[in-house]
Amino acid sequence: MSFGNSLSLANGDRHTGGVMSRTRVGLLVLASCTLIAGCGSSDDSRPPESWGDVLQAINAAESTTVQSGGSSPSATAPPAASAAQSPVLTFNPAMVRAQGVTKEAKGGQSNVRFVAGSRDAKQIGQLALDCVRHFTKQTEAAYCYAYGTEADYAVKTPDWTPEFDETIYGGSRPCWVAQGGQSLNDHEPALMVESHKVLYDSSDCPGGVRF
Repeated sequence: MSFGNSLSLANGDRHTGGVMSRTRVGLLVLASCTLIAGCGSSDDSRPPESWGDVLQAINAAESTTVQSGGSSPSATAPPAASAAQSPVLTFNPAMVRAQGVTKEAKGGQSNVRFVAGSRDAKQIGQLALDCVRHFTKQTEAAYCYAYGTEADYAVKTPDWTPEFDETIYGGSRPCWVAQGGQSLNDHEPALMVESHKVLYDSSDCPGGVRF
């Protein structure tokens, strides 16, 4: 194969296959130098016998480069999916399941039980505070027992009576998670009691609240 034909072949590759790779350009220059001028090679260096040998060597080198390079994975892996978070809830009077008022002569105290519709203990506690803020607009004091789910609210002890639900006490519906309150002497609601996981589990509460 003549030198001119080799250049034509190289140009054809450039037009049909895109821009010539740096590897091919470097090898062509090196081979041209070796065949034409010798480039100061030592006597015991055996130059390629023909341009066919040169092109075959170039193709083999490019094939090796592609195989060794491969498709490298992205330098930075995509961020892992964040853990599922509980949806943001706000207190709504529709959550209330029982309400009573005591101490009416002193401005009233609301005794409330509500179902948060959540299994996140921290979120349930926040809703208990929001419940207190809501009912202290109606009475001077308020106490709210917060239950995570309807299943938890449904759990009752044998001594439960309907009247119990309107009191300030929590024992006969034991699966509450938090109690928020503001007394007649206070000006801000506080989380009075938080039920611990051990207490929740020991009461056989079925709601699956996460503490």
